[in-house]
Amino acid sequence: MATEHPTLDRDQIIDNAHELISSRRVEGAEVYNRQEERLGTIHSR
Repeated sequence: MATEHPTLDRDQIIDNAHELISSRRVEGAEVYNRQEERLGTIHSR
């Protein structure tokens, strides 16, 4: 089942004023280890 994701404004994506990263910015990002082996993809609950 495909999950529909809302479209983000540029202000929601780029926020240099905070040290924390919104889960929306990393949703769907691929994750690799130091040997460049793909470990998976980031998904929020």
